[in-house]
Amino acid sequence: MATNYNPSIVISNMLFCFDFGNSRSYLGSGSSLLDIGTSANNGLLYNNPVYSSSNGGFCTLNGTNNYIDFGSASNLKNTTCSFEAWFNPNAVTGYGDGAALLNITDGTNWRNGAGLYVYNGSLYGGVANGTTNYSTTYAISTGGWIQGVMTFNASSGNLKIYTNGTLRNTTTGASCVFHANNKLWSGWGGPGYTSYLNTKISCGRIYSAELTADQVFQNFNAMRGRFGL
Repeated sequence: MATNYNPSIVISNMLFCFDFGNSRSYLGSGSSLLDIGTSANNGLLYNNPVYSSSNGGFCTLNGTNNYIDFGSASNLKNTTCSFEAWFNPNAVTGYGDGAALLNITDGTNWRNGAGLYVYNGSLYGGVANGTTNYSTTYAISTGGWIQGVMTFNASSGNLKIYTNGTLRNTTTGASCVFHANNKLWSGWGGPGYTSYLNTKISCGRIYSAELTADQVFQNFNAMRGRFGL
């Protein structure tokens, strides 16, 4: 595992991880962004998003046409899952269909998959079962770094949203189905979506398990100093 933090982040069940502050994931230039988790879902940066070495390293997505395409998500389709992203939004409204921090979708029917989005002034964690969408949200604002986490437990149906290590909201009775053609995106939801995310983004992770509250806080505590929190 090529992720080193002090104190350590949770690595158990971590399938996917990119980090603009880790030279094994991003070299500071170019369009290649490597997955340093276990699933080798490497990404391509589209339309020249701007890199900065501040806060350990981040990339600014312009809200117009910047996005990251990580390709097929066939090895990430675990119904019980957790999505985490560290971001500093330049805008939290104006996204008509939501703007994805991390989104697994089939590109034709967005009611198949799961994701973590910014939508209508809130951080939005969602799952879908092919016909019905389920979401849990928490209001956010511009002007600072945010650790956003969505967790989903397929057995209990509990869908939770966290920011900066704290549980903010829970939706019950949710269910999730992944499509055979799912792909993974950041900054854009993929074909069928019109909204591009306007934000600084530093890193993202996907786990094949529901992170506990203690584990979410562990990840927050491991990285908060990097972002002045």
